[in-house]
Amino acid sequence: IKKINSEFNIYSLSRKKLKEDNIIKNYKTNFFSKNFEKFKYFFKNLKFSYVIFFIADQANFKGNLLNIENKKIFNVLTSNCIFSIKFTYYLIENNFIKKNSKIIFFSSKSGSISERGRKKHHKRKGSHLYRASKSLLNSFVKNLAFEYSLKTISFICFDPGWVNTKSAKGKISIEIAAHRFVKFMKKINKKHSGKFLNYRFN
Repeated sequence: IKKINSEFNIYSLSRKKLKEDNIIKNYKTNFFSKNFEKFKYFFKNLKFSYVIFFIADQANFKGNLLNIENKKIFNVLTSNCIFSIKFTYYLIENNFIKKNSKIIFFSSKSGSISERGRKKHHKRKGSHLYRASKSLLNSFVKNLAFEYSLKTISFICFDPGWVNTKSAKGKISIEIAAHRFVKFMKKINKKHSGKFLNYRFN
């Protein structure tokens, strides 16, 4: 937020109230709500150049997937994918998106179907639900890019790498990850729409 605040006016939706001074407006919302009409008042007369979905439920449920309630599975899929996709449709259909805008969805290589089981750090157990939610997100974004291919909007899935956050404890610092992402978001264009990319555009 600090890195892009000098160039953009930032509006945020979040599950809990944010304490960032750099955000002009923050709207606390329930990702399971079916009522998007309330956002017409929050976004009145706005048109966005960038929309960034940075949502992750790590789905760290203990035990066998067989024992996880369907409601919990649905909640993870909604948080990590379904809300973002439905809200994207809402923004486009209600004309809140500028021409040549970029809509970026933070994803993860853990959602890669082709790579599963090929890396040394992969375990036979683990958060299958989290991986499946990211695979679903990647598929939806590909479909969005095709559905709106005649528009000038770009839809991109972004892999930030293994970042050292509270939940992930990765090897990449938040500062480096943020710097890489800002450079990435400024370079993307229509030819990247529908792709799953990291900061190197790989």
